Amino acid sequence: MDNFDKKSIEQTPDNKPVVYTLFGRQKNVLYVGSAGRGNVRTRLLRHLREKRIPALYFSITQYDSIEKAEEAEQRKIAKEKPPYNKQYV
Repeated sequence: MDNFDKKSIEQTPDNKPVVYTLFGRQKNVLYVGSAGRGNVRTRLLRHLREKRIPALYFSITQYDSIEKAEEAEQRKIAKEKPPYNKQYV
């Protein structure tokens, strides 16, 4: 788990599709998303700039394909029920 700031995001691997998780102050899951290869940093930086989600930390899990990442994203959303995902707002 890394701090949700520009410096940490810029050091995030961008070479594979990922599922990313944004966490709050008490390390509770706030949002789960996925991003394709080459788009990971862009997605995270967009969340940081928008400031819609009060995230302080984030983590990523890399996958071999965007399909696998999207499947894992849906499973994690169903399990965690993050308050900032549209399904649970």
